[in-house]
Amino acid sequence: IYIAPFNFSALTLKNPVPITTHKGYVNQPSFGPDTTTMLYVMDSDSATDVFRYTVATKTSAQVTFTKSAEFSPLSLPFNGGIIAVRVTNPHAEDEAYTESQELWHFSPMGNPNQAISEQHRVGYFTRFSDKSFAMFLVGNEKENIPHSLVWQNIGETDVHQVGYNIGRSLSQHPYTK
Repeated sequence: IYIAPFNFSALTLKNPVPITTHKGYVNQPSFGPDTTTMLYVMDSDSATDVFRYTVATKTSAQVTFTKSAEFSPLSLPFNGGIIAVRVTNPHAEDEAYTESQELWHFSPMGNPNQAISEQHRVGYFTRFSDKSFAMFLVGNEKENIPHSLVWQNIGETDVHQVGYNIGRSLSQHPYTK
């Protein structure tokens, strides 16, 4: 993962700098709400953990220290917490691994608070608002279950089906709420 100033008028990047010198898995960056920090995942002792990069100091600090694996971290603007896909069985293979993928809320200090959805097989997600999010659920080819897109309000158990056979990329249009 590199960070660099972007010149909008010339559409150029200048002097890209890596945020870490780690030689293993480093992936899935997302800027915090005020763009002064960036969350990303990196392999550590036994699985992947969330790290926070601070732009001003050019330093990274490990945020989560779990035996599970975390992916796709996203800062929450309203309480400083983090939402991430948590794989509770990171050393399993195939379906056992995928079945253990859930969407979790973490405290600002990286402590896992609780699953925020009862859905398993969460591959990716994005926030719609402070109260709702969309999830890409990984299908199962052997059981002829397609990938799907669902949305859910935080704190509610009802899940709303949006579509099937979707791709794996979810993002919110930058000029919409």
